[in-house]
Amino acid sequence: MNTRLRYSLASTVVVSLLALGCGSDSSSESPPNNADGGADATVAVACPTYTDIPASVEANLSVGPGCVRAGQTRIKKGAVLTVVPGTTVFFTAGGFIDAGENEPGTLVAVGTADKPIRFTSFAASPQAGDWQCLFLGKNGVDSDLQFVNVEYGGALCKVNGSPDNLSSIIVVGGIRGIKNASVSDSLSHGIKITDKAGIRAFENVKFSRNGKNGEPSIWVGANEVIRLGAGLTFDDADEYIKIDDTFPAKESGTWLRQAVPLRLAKLAIHDSAEITIAAGNKIQVAGGTIEVFQANLVTAGTADAPVVFTSANASPQKGDWGCIYFANGKGIPSLKHTIIEYAGNGNGCSGAKYKVAIAGPDNLAFDNVQIRNIDGAGIRTSKDCTMHGPWCAAVMFGAGVTPHFQCGNASQMTYTCP
Repeated sequence: MNTRLRYSLASTVVVSLLALGCGSDSSSESPPNNADGGADATVAVACPTYTDIPASVEANLSVGPGCVRAGQTRIKKGAVLTVVPGTTVFFTAGGFIDAGENEPGTLVAVGTADKPIRFTSFAASPQAGDWQCLFLGKNGVDSDLQFVNVEYGGALCKVNGSPDNLSSIIVVGGIRGIKNASVSDSLSHGIKITDKAGIRAFENVKFSRNGKNGEPSIWVGANEVIRLGAGLTFDDADEYIKIDDTFPAKESGTWLRQAVPLRLAKLAIHDSAEITIAAGNKIQVAGGTIEVFQANLVTAGTADAPVVFTSANASPQKGDWGCIYFANGKGIPSLKHTIIEYAGNGNGCSGAKYKVAIAGPDNLAFDNVQIRNIDGAGIRTSKDCTMHGPWCAAVMFGAGVTPHFQCGNASQMTYTCP
């Protein structure tokens, strides 16, 4: 068959599909070749023809390989939408896939290293926010994303009317996981993991050029930080992970070391949970207190990679945030190779609003801790000040931390290490 005839037949197929109104958003455009738009697109995508994902998927459906177009698609009645390796899904303006918001529905997009799956914009000149999101809801717990590249999403996702659905991927349910993926050029967050989502795996994900108004690539509920896995990488120098403080952390686990700071306004750890913060993590606090109530906090820093609690401000000052406050604790609070700085404003540090860096019980365990640049005392406990001598060998107080210890006995004694 000659070239002219091949071209004529392909054009006839495209025109026929469009004339029939295929897809939820019919368009006279031909599918674009925009493979150069994303940093992780490795294979040029030329689409002489494509198939459309229907607006309502009510029975198991497999799409790909090749080029697929989607508008606003909802997976219903327990159906599974499977995107096979080597498929590119082009979203028309305002497109999304809803897997499990109001009824059971599952999205399975498991590519391979050689044949990744791509979710991208249908626009000839793609931009951030061209489409909305992949919504992985509470009724879609078997959803699974592996070896996928997600780009140019992040417009307000109108799956359920929430004004907070600002992310290219939104995880509400305990899906199987997101692994070996990339998220780039999102108008807002790259991924949002809501409180109690219970995602089972989240690792080896690369983030690039997300948040056109300064939003971080990852927004995560406090209870879900323990599910952030290894291998999360970030191309942008100003990145951080936002921890939402709406609900407390209530599950025990470890905050693995991340390549960028973890930022929060405040944090509550409750319900007998024990949170361990791995070496090398930097916790940036914006004004509030880290409250450990009937729970426990352990830091596992090392000499080369301490755990740091610091200010979220670009130009930090004493008193930028409250304190680390232990109340009715469970277990032994243990701080190892830890730096605490720029605290002391009293905000949330017990009802008395203590202006200290740490307020806690008598059994606090310290090992190579530094407390510096505090607007107030270093440590407050109920212990008699004369018994604080051994702690002086384990805690280094910076200049200006006065007094080193504030004691909760009737005489409000203070003590400063020699």
